[in-house]
Amino acid sequence: MIRAEMKKYLYFPYLLLAVIGCVVLAFSANADYDPSGSAVSVFRLAITGIAHKSEQPIEYSALFMWIKGMNGWLPLILPLLMSFGYIAVLSAERHNGMTGFLLIRSQNAKYCATKVTAGVLTGGILFMTANIVFGLMMFIAFPAYISFSVDEQMMYADWYGTGSMVLIYVVKRLIGSFLYGMAASMFGIGAAIFFRDRYMLLCLPFLLNYIYTQILQRLTLENLAVARLNLSNLMNVSGESGWGWTVGLTIVCYVILVLLYYAQVKRRHCDG
Repeated sequence: MIRAEMKKYLYFPYLLLAVIGCVVLAFSANADYDPSGSAVSVFRLAITGIAHKSEQPIEYSALFMWIKGMNGWLPLILPLLMSFGYIAVLSAERHNGMTGFLLIRSQNAKYCATKVTAGVLTGGILFMTANIVFGLMMFIAFPAYISFSVDEQMMYADWYGTGSMVLIYVVKRLIGSFLYGMAASMFGIGAAIFFRDRYMLLCLPFLLNYIYTQILQRLTLENLAVARLNLSNLMNVSGESGWGWTVGLTIVCYVILVLLYYAQVKRRHCDG
């Protein structure tokens, strides 16, 4: 059932919208500053860098541009992009009566767990796919990180956390993007569980994420340990306690969503 649900959420137009949206936002991220102090986007560097690819410094390598692109506006709008297909499908099923039919065929608990699990996994797949596409574009536009001398690479290894094995770092980063996509999609899934107005559902994932980010920033000013709960920490896969705390928060949120959805379905019966 989970696979069947995921196929609905990964319907090609939804997938295309999510990937293109993430890539466009990644290109708009700030990558550097010009002599006047104005911000320079990844897109602007990519356009100018293709013609002078061999002359680019290691700061403009494909690996570092790939890392910088996953900032800017992307973390704020990511929840909507990751859960758009889920919101669209769930809204359609509620309005055409399909939810009642599905509830009759399966138990409430199984239905709720399947819906949330499929939505969360879809979010992870979408963001990992977008990260791969953006990374390939960076590889075309900028010089490869391994094309620079070992001394230059080691100068930036600690700063960016790449270490000496670039391939391992890339794999870990992709795993992290999968986990981050899963976590970010929960804002949209949570909104879809309790609200039915389609126009409101397009705003709520972004709004909930913004509120969470603002609260986290204020609490971090008082206690730096709170920064462990920043969902973007999932991108940097490691054995450190900070990363473990974020993974734990994600699991707890997932369980809460399943329980809340189950309570909502029980209250509404066959209306979902």
